[in-house]
Amino acid sequence: QCETNDRCTIFLNGSKIAASTTVLQLQAGVNYRIKLEARSLNGNPKYRLQWKQPNSTSFSVIPAYNLLHDVVCDANPCVHGCCVGPNKCLCEQGHSGADCSVPIGNCSASASPLSTAAELVAGGLNAKYYSDSNFGTVAVTRIDSLIDFDWGYSSPALNVPDDFFSITWTGYLRAGNTGWF
Repeated sequence: QCETNDRCTIFLNGSKIAASTTVLQLQAGVNYRIKLEARSLNGNPKYRLQWKQPNSTSFSVIPAYNLLHDVVCDANPCVHGCCVGPNKCLCEQGHSGADCSVPIGNCSASASPLSTAAELVAGGLNAKYYSDSNFGTVAVTRIDSLIDFDWGYSSPALNVPDDFFSITWTGYLRAGNTGWF
């Protein structure tokens, strides 16, 4: 459930679900792709991603250990390759080194990275904060450990207005036990 006083849409494994009424059976240990789209249009935005666990009578904020995100490699970018873990690059053909910057022989500029599954890390969702309400201009990217925000009439982040902004949170949801949520 996305509890809000504004606009919030939830997608699970690519399918839009009702933000407040959908009941889903989740399997323990399975990663479900999740995306939330939120728009602040009314001032005083509040967003809370919560669930009602099996055998529970009340909703609670989904803990950070149940929210996973793709590894983000901002500190040491992979010059000619893909980030596959914290400070871990998978180099394009023809390159090597810790950041894939060392050419090996003749390398084509059009070489594409090898495909691999990126590492997932528990502790929150990837967040993109936009400086408009239509997901147009990215102002801030970060990891939000919990989706439990009440900014009042303040801006949620530097370079983001206090109203008429939008946010996407993406990552994975992993339940600790099997049941209806």
